[in-house]
Amino acid sequence: MSASTDPKLLEIRIHGIRNSPPHEMLETTIDDTAVDRGDDLAGFSYRKSATEGHRVEAYSWGRLARYTGLPGAGRMADTVVRVLWLFLAPFGMTNAAYWARHRFGSGRAGEPVNAAGPTSIEDLVGRRGASGMLRLLGFLLTLLFLCVTSVLVFEIIPESRREILGFSVNAIPVGVLAIVPLLNVAIIGLLPNMGRTRYLPGLGTSPAPSAPGHGQPSTGPVPLLAHVRFWRVGAGIGHLSLLHFSGALAGVGLILCADLFHETTQHLGLSSAADPVLFSDFLLWLAVILSIGLACLLLMTAWHVYRSNVREAGEKIRTLHRVIFWLSLALCVGSVIWAGKRDADVAQTSSHAVVLVSIAIFLVLLGVFVQCVVLPGVNRSLVGWWGFGPLVFGLLAVGFSIMLSLAVVKVAALALDIDAAGLDPSRYGLGFFVIFSGLLLLLLVGYWQHVLRGRRRAPYAELIAEQFAEDGVIWGSASDRMAAARKIEKSRHLGSMWRKAEFFAGVLAGLVALALCWAVVSGTVWLVTGKLIFDFPFLGAIANYGVWMAVVAVLALVVLSSAQEPRPVALLWDLMCFLPTQAHPFGPPCYTERSARELADRVWLWLNPEDGASHAGTQQATEPQQNERRVILATHSMGLIVALATIFQLQARGLPEQDLRRIGLVSYGVQVRRYFARFFPQVFGPEVLGIVPAPGPRVRGMNPWPLDVSGEIAAETRQEAIDPPAQESALGAILGHRWINLYRPNDPLGFPIRYRFPATQKPSAAEPMDFPAEEYHPESYLFTAAAHRFYLPTNAYDVAIAAMSKRLEEPSG
Repeated sequence: MSASTDPKLLEIRIHGIRNSPPHEMLETTIDDTAVDRGDDLAGFSYRKSATEGHRVEAYSWGRLARYTGLPGAGRMADTVVRVLWLFLAPFGMTNAAYWARHRFGSGRAGEPVNAAGPTSIEDLVGRRGASGMLRLLGFLLTLLFLCVTSVLVFEIIPESRREILGFSVNAIPVGVLAIVPLLNVAIIGLLPNMGRTRYLPGLGTSPAPSAPGHGQPSTGPVPLLAHVRFWRVGAGIGHLSLLHFSGALAGVGLILCADLFHETTQHLGLSSAADPVLFSDFLLWLAVILSIGLACLLLMTAWHVYRSNVREAGEKIRTLHRVIFWLSLALCVGSVIWAGKRDADVAQTSSHAVVLVSIAIFLVLLGVFVQCVVLPGVNRSLVGWWGFGPLVFGLLAVGFSIMLSLAVVKVAALALDIDAAGLDPSRYGLGFFVIFSGLLLLLLVGYWQHVLRGRRRAPYAELIAEQFAEDGVIWGSASDRMAAARKIEKSRHLGSMWRKAEFFAGVLAGLVALALCWAVVSGTVWLVTGKLIFDFPFLGAIANYGVWMAVVAVLALVVLSSAQEPRPVALLWDLMCFLPTQAHPFGPPCYTERSARELADRVWLWLNPEDGASHAGTQQATEPQQNERRVILATHSMGLIVALATIFQLQARGLPEQDLRRIGLVSYGVQVRRYFARFFPQVFGPEVLGIVPAPGPRVRGMNPWPLDVSGEIAAETRQEAIDPPAQESALGAILGHRWINLYRPNDPLGFPIRYRFPATQKPSAAEPMDFPAEEYHPESYLFTAAAHRFYLPTNAYDVAIAAMSKRLEEPSG
């Protein structure tokens, strides 16, 4: 625990991607932890045994991004829903691609999204920068999911030799099977609503509406994060959901009616196998009309998805969108009735649809690529993947989606005892063999270079042992110190490999692009000629191995998802769910919609207790007057994103400037400068946060970036020369010098911030903000090298809290 004894100070600890439980953040036991305010998904906890010193609370938000919305349904239901959430991952990546754009609003690239002053939220985030292309990509991913499900029900099930309870699976009527794809889309569409991320506080947990400035947006030019309505734009996505459901209805109807074109060509004499009696059936002509109508509706839906924009929560859905939905529903029902009466044969129609959707996805990604090529005014060395961030996220979304498709089809074919001909392995499996093999080879080479040969390439142990002696960290003998130093050295080497995550993700996206190109070429040849592009047994075997690689990868993710604390999958959710849903309405819900507002209310009520009712356990009756109170937000990893959103929201809601000056920030193990500012420049860019722009990682060499601040400054001199000045609306205008950051050279996710104090600060206030923390756990029974964890027990953390408390006591300049 920190050494501060000031009762006027509230320290709120916010966890990161690991979702640390409250008792760990409070450094106590479960029995000694109590919830002050919150529910089963998020809330504030405190230490019951604390009788002196400043107040410490732990804010937990992790279950917002990974928990089910079925309270009381039991552990089995929770596990099933967590596994189903895996199918939302491609949609979440599409949303990440949307926010990775370099052009928001009407300004040119690199400008703040609201440089000209306040305007509508639609103009700020919904226009330019491939926004329409990325929404169209999300729509095509919905259609891909629909088509793959259709492969299962229309091509695999009818060929099954299995019997269930004495009933033959292949005897199920086509009209009944048609309901399954639509039902699956409906489940995927309803699943995000189970996240319960909407924040509707009670009367006593939110500042009173009459509080000065409460609920009033800031005036003047401000960053996107400082708009009071920003975190609520995801609630206005209903119109896009309706369009996606319309597309699903039209897609199923088209699949059911597709064989009529073949029969029509037969009747016209293009084939000797014509059946005049069959063709004379007026239902066939009805199917022609249905197909033309459904095709037109599908194209109209795609166009409106492309042209859609951000909408406020509660806005009415356009009448035209409702008309498209009801027409799609009516024609889809007609197609189901026609298919049932005709007992239509839709073999391979779904596979044709998969290929067509894949071609459309390829064309849309090509459009995103063109948008990323044309970025005037952007220094590509200072943004993620040299400005191709939206394309990288989009490719990862497509790759994940196809991987899930291959695995589901393969497992279903095995379960039903048939050959999975629906998604030909030569078309997709070969690409995934290249993807998995290339990524595995890359990781093995990286491990060999950084860990196995790390000691030869970067010998840190002697320097670390000398630092131990300087710091007074003495073990029984010099050999013990060297052994401990070797452990930290190894953790630095492993951390240096994972610090190249941006490079690994870029390579993975490139491999997905190659696999998609192959799928499009081979699929097009198959559509035109009806033949495979090759027929070599050796390559066919490799393609089959690629399919099995996809199955193993998906099963591994399913196992991790079903675990009680699924850390690797939790990392995936946390990274996808922190920004509002925009590109795909079925993406995972945005947890920051609740966490930022909930945390802002807690800070507001601590600084101004007269604005809300008192609560048990808050000690408000015995604490000093509100004008003496102060708050420190202590954030780990992704918790910093929540804290930054909270600070900007407090400004947007009109918290007085004198209150904002009583808020301090202590961060540790954060990646805002190296990752978020580069990947999402319009949301967390240097102009918004007041940080020095960060160059990309070096691929060659042991470390992608220098390990300490002095090394960074020496290596980034040229970047400093083009460093733009901080804006009045940037974070520096709010926080001033009240930000301290801890990092570790062996932390793969913890970097210096390089925060720039505003020029208006007094020289004495411009103190260093980045400090290295101990690279080991100081309280562990056996020596443990601490990488991304165990910042709280370190002496550096106590020093940082004490220093921030002192800064909050100083008058602001």
